[in-house]
Amino acid sequence: QDKSNFCVIADIRFPNELELCDYVIRVEREGLSTNTSTAISETALDNHKFDYYVKNETNNLNNTYAQAENIIQEILKKEGLRWLSG
Repeated sequence: QDKSNFCVIADIRFPNELELCDYVIRVEREGLSTNTSTAISETALDNHKFDYYVKNETNNLNNTYAQAENIIQEILKKEGLRWLSG
């Protein structure tokens, strides 16, 4: 398998979409742990075990992005790839 292709998908809502991914990171926001929506697009992955979790405890997007980037760096290192940021 060619490992030179890597992308980040910012929003996955259904189990079939997970099949496209080798790794999945779930961002959990403080105070929103209970989902009141019954829409399938909001609940389909509620019981899924994700590869990594980011806790957005302060509702600070910069902190959330930094946590996610650290996880992505870890994954890339494990896969023998490197992050090219501008």
